[in-house]
Amino acid sequence: MFQDFALFPHMNAYANIAFGLKMMHMDPKIIDQRVREMLDIVGLPDFINRDINTLSGGEQQRIALARALAPHPRLLMLDEPLGSLDRSLRERLVVDLEIILHKMKQTALYVTHDQEEAFTIADQVILMNSGKIEQIGTPKSIYGNPASLFVARFLEMTNIFPALATKRAENNYVKSSLGDFPISSSLEGEVFLLIRPDMGRLDDKGSLVLHGSIAEISFRGSRQRVIIVVNHIPLSFEFPFSQSVPEVGTETTISFDPDLAMKLFPKL
Repeated sequence: MFQDFALFPHMNAYANIAFGLKMMHMDPKIIDQRVREMLDIVGLPDFINRDINTLSGGEQQRIALARALAPHPRLLMLDEPLGSLDRSLRERLVVDLEIILHKMKQTALYVTHDQEEAFTIADQVILMNSGKIEQIGTPKSIYGNPASLFVARFLEMTNIFPALATKRAENNYVKSSLGDFPISSSLEGEVFLLIRPDMGRLDDKGSLVLHGSIAEISFRGSRQRVIIVVNHIPLSFEFPFSQSVPEVGTETTISFDPDLAMKLFPKL
């Protein structure tokens, strides 16, 4: 079943949810029971007779979801269902949607360009590029180990640089404009080097230490993004909001474990 989350404006909430059930010629008593059950599940038990035109955007989305779930489809297809909502409402509804789908044990194919939506709601993510599959896996496995440059960039990992991977006396190294580092990778030759933005530490306790200066700090709710310029190259890192960060213009160190923070991609 495909669901575009459009509602029938001339029908009240009850009629919208019951529409598909009536098309299936179900018994009226079963229809009534199913509609009330769906309203309970989406958290709107008292909205039976509410005019669709009087509902908020979030309430309309819940009614549309109830209508889609009412027939108990084998597969529910959702195409950018929350795209028209403001961000705060979208973040709240995607959590509710994930809970509802799991509660009903409903298989769903959810299409979105928003990585946070995908990671919040999905058990398995299929990341596509121009119609071709780039990576399949759990949200944690994809974020923790992006399979390609496209995936890394889609995940907003922007610390990517051309480099040269070599092997010396049984050890692997990568040489870049940031320096010459040991790394666990079997790749050799021209590569791209990724330094993860979530693995940096503002101290010298990591096994690899770089020196630079704070160029920019931007606050993003619970996190803050910090741009550190190393060897004239801006590197982007993210830290919790609660972490103390030196002021812009301050010289600082950034350290990390290369095996956790660095990844090489072949230069195609």
